[in-house]
Amino acid sequence: MMTSLHLIIERAQAALQITQQQQETPYAVFDADGTLWTLDVAFRLYEYLIEHRLVKTQALSVMQQALKQSGLEVLQDPNRACLAVYQGFLNQKMEEQLAFETMITSLAGFTLQELHDIHHHALGHHAQLKVKDKMFKHIPWLFEQLKHLGFKIAVISASPIWTVEYAVLCCGLKPDVVCGGTTYLNSGIITPNIKRPMSYYHGKLEIAQSLFQAPPTIGFGDGRGDIPFLSQSRVAVCINPRPALKEAMISFKNDPILVSWS
Repeated sequence: MMTSLHLIIERAQAALQITQQQQETPYAVFDADGTLWTLDVAFRLYEYLIEHRLVKTQALSVMQQALKQSGLEVLQDPNRACLAVYQGFLNQKMEEQLAFETMITSLAGFTLQELHDIHHHALGHHAQLKVKDKMFKHIPWLFEQLKHLGFKIAVISASPIWTVEYAVLCCGLKPDVVCGGTTYLNSGIITPNIKRPMSYYHGKLEIAQSLFQAPPTIGFGDGRGDIPFLSQSRVAVCINPRPALKEAMISFKNDPILVSWS
């Protein structure tokens, strides 16, 4: 295992020299779910909301539109509609980005404090399944080594930004930037209006480049939504890659590093 970790750092050092020669900011992009930790923090949040029937009516119309667009039954109860969106994604009956955006809007009507309290029960010290217990054990070491080399670190996820921020804090990680799916707020209340670009697929690369004015020096990801930024990174690290990423890796020109972590 240390061989793969040392290879990552060796490749990062080589990419760092090129980045410095071109007077670019050296930075690393990490996906969150499946990359920093084994669980999907957004899915755990949605399951908790649905189980406790906490989804609010402010989210209903957007979920109904997504269900209709996907040819699924349009439901009148916000909790049943949220479950239908979630199951539609899991059963591949709803397009991925549409499902992710709709699940983010399922948080409409909550204040940030209310959502923070829910995170405690779904992911934090009150949860049966704590996110800090599911973090890959090598991640803190990687963060430390990259920071020591002078890298900025960004976590960019399609999960709700507030959920990712909470999970990162629980794990004791200190990235320079955290980005995730987000909506506009109205007097501190989450609305169903998604902010663009959405932090998924091409949107992840767009956000990264807007932050640092260059493609990532090194990228870490595990799934389809990470393909654009991984393919454009000087160094790509594919952690337990899922089928779509594993297939796409073949065409990457940056000699991606394949890592299998448990």
